[in-house]
Amino acid sequence: MPRVLTDEVKENFCMLLSVGPSRRQAAAPLDIDHSTVSPAAGRDQAFAALPKRAEAMAASAPMLCLIAAAAPHAGSAPTL
Repeated sequence: MPRVLTDEVKENFCMLLSVGPSRRQAAAPLDIDHSTVSPAAGRDQAFAALPKRAEAMAASAPMLCLIAAAAPHAGSAPTL
């Protein structure tokens, strides 16, 4: 039986979503159906922004890794 979207489940869903999986992949280990998230967000304005913010965090993570990796070498890069 699928679980109810409690505040804890919503928080865990967004935490998983923030590291990059799809909504379907983030929902699976929580035993919820990914298709219940959008209707729940439509009913709960406070929750509505959280999955979008989590997805935005996941999308920016690769760029942050590149910036962090390049920082120690910024002064030693050859100029053309």
